[in-house]
Amino acid sequence: MQLLSHKLLQIAKTKTVTSYENVGKDVLDLMQRYGLDPETTRIVRYDGDPVAERYGMVIEKDILLTTARANLPGPFYRVKAGQGNISDRNLKGHSYSKYILEVALAMFGFDFFVCVSTGEILINCEALSIEQCMAFVFFCKIYASFNGRQRDAGYTPEQITIDHGNFCSNSMMQWPYGRRPSERDMRPVTFDLAREVNDTIGDRCNRLLRQNRDDPKQNLNHQGQLFYNLKSNPDNLQLKQANNLIEKFDAIHAVHPEFVSMDRPSATAFADNVICGYSRCLTKNCINNVQKLPILHGMFQRFSETDACQDANKRSWCNNLWRDRNMNSKYNFFFFFLRL
Repeated sequence: MQLLSHKLLQIAKTKTVTSYENVGKDVLDLMQRYGLDPETTRIVRYDGDPVAERYGMVIEKDILLTTARANLPGPFYRVKAGQGNISDRNLKGHSYSKYILEVALAMFGFDFFVCVSTGEILINCEALSIEQCMAFVFFCKIYASFNGRQRDAGYTPEQITIDHGNFCSNSMMQWPYGRRPSERDMRPVTFDLAREVNDTIGDRCNRLLRQNRDDPKQNLNHQGQLFYNLKSNPDNLQLKQANNLIEKFDAIHAVHPEFVSMDRPSATAFADNVICGYSRCLTKNCINNVQKLPILHGMFQRFSETDACQDANKRSWCNNLWRDRNMNSKYNFFFFFLRL
């Protein structure tokens, strides 16, 4: 977690945010192929840590962050925290290191999510602030100082106090800070304070574990673990025959319609509370669409009664009318289904 905090601070200090305006056509074609929107997504670049020169390494410049999938230029910093395959019986299938990162990142207000299709933690660095990352570095050093090996490496409570000053456990274990500087209970960093920080993280991790074990659908970030469990099922022949991740997701969505996003988990399985939220799902057999068919019937019935629809119905069909048709809504795909 210390390495992550320093990396995020380096990104916040040196980042530049650009659009896809000057990106090559090959990248834009891949964006379209993987269902990524270059109009709303941004590219984040940053420079390497200058301390690299001290160790005889070259300082890297204009390092590109990535997209959620396909490893294209994007705004996300990717963290691979594992899937928890070698945990004990109480944590099997749950990566405790991922839980620690989830808790800590949420405490300090980072925009992150666990990617559904890959199970990786993706941190959106487009809006990172230096103050936020500095607060996170301070917290991570205190958390690490409880470990004996970290103290042997120089991260002692005394040295942390010299480098960063005093710490308030009531208000500085979050971002933004919960109190004004004059209202904080500041005290030097000690081993007892480090134990208190670790106990807080441990308690929140255990709560998250129990929540995901007892009610898996409550935490959106747990969708990545559920998808991984389904994808790893050796008895599913359809998944074995799938050629790529998109085909695997299509097969899983057909059986588990709650999975509608391959990247950021979605709180609802519907778009506009009417149709399936999965962009590749255009079938009337989808459970999400079947549930909303009465609503869609009513919508199209009301639309067919409008003057514009009545006038269009009186015109003779031609290629020009077909090319000029409304293509701004996914609802158009369901006209054919409702006629059946």
